[in-house]
Amino acid sequence: MLRGKRKIVVALITAIAGIVIVMTLVRGRAINRPDPSTQSTVTPDSLRSANRVEVVTVTVLPTGFEPNEIKRGPGVFILAVDNRSNLPHLNLRLEDESGNLRHERRITGGKLDSREPLDLPTGVYRLRAINQKGWVCRIEIN
Repeated sequence: MLRGKRKIVVALITAIAGIVIVMTLVRGRAINRPDPSTQSTVTPDSLRSANRVEVVTVTVLPTGFEPNEIKRGPGVFILAVDNRSNLPHLNLRLEDESGNLRHERRITGGKLDSREPLDLPTGVYRLRAINQKGWVCRIEIN
């Protein structure tokens, strides 16, 4: 009888572990799925052709962006935005010097991070938090 109960416990633990793994994978895909309303400037071919893609990380704190200025060379890079602002909704806009929209991302529902591949031409750009006055990160591509 003890052996039968042990088999049931092992089967339940295995089933629960399987469910947790599947839920984690599904949640990861939902978090990393690009928002179709945003404008991506990178094609899969350009990512494959790059030998190494640099990740540039910007953290959004309750006081604004850290760092508030980034300088880098041209080429494909991943803009990683880590939202640690404690805001329930964060609307980000990437604009060129003229104020033209290059990319837009809405982080809602407690999501913490956003990863976007970009390939920006030489110039100066601003990453702004629309709903927070004065939160700007200057990005210079030279």
